[in-house]
Amino acid sequence: MDFYVAKNGQQTGPFPVNQLLAEGVTPETLVWCDGMTQWLPAKDVAEIAPLFAQMPPQPPYTQPAYQQPVYAPPVYGPQRPPVDKNVGFVDALKICFSKYFDFSGRARRSEFWYFSLWSFIITLFTCGIGFLAVFIPSIAVCVR
Repeated sequence: MDFYVAKNGQQTGPFPVNQLLAEGVTPETLVWCDGMTQWLPAKDVAEIAPLFAQMPPQPPYTQPAYQQPVYAPPVYGPQRPPVDKNVGFVDALKICFSKYFDFSGRARRSEFWYFSLWSFIITLFTCGIGFLAVFIPSIAVCVR
C-alpha cells in the first residue's frame, strides 16, 4: 500500500511504507492512502505506527550552559606612562615658561590653576603691565 505525505502544505507521494522514514515522516506528519476518508497523523495509521515504535526516543532539548566571555579591557591607542597628577606652585611656573610656545599636549589641572593664580597676582600688582609678559604662556596653558 502506498501513502501520500503532506509536508509544508504540499502533498508528495506515493511512497511505500518502508520509504516513509527516509522521506522524513514523523508521528505528527499527515498521511493519506486509498481507502482513507481523511488525512491522519502517521502515528494513528495502523500500517505506519510500528515504524515509530522501532525509533529510539529523542531526548528533550537542553540549552547548552552559558559561557561568560573573558573580559579584556579596551585599548584606545598607545598606552601612556603614568603621570604625576599634581605639581607644586614653583614647578607649575617652570613648566609653563619652559613650554612658552608649545600649544600641543596636555597641561595638568594643578599646572593650569597655579599658573592662572600667578598670572592674576602679577597682573594685579603691576596694574596690567605684567599681563603682557604672561599673555602668550596663558594662552598656551589654556590650549593644553
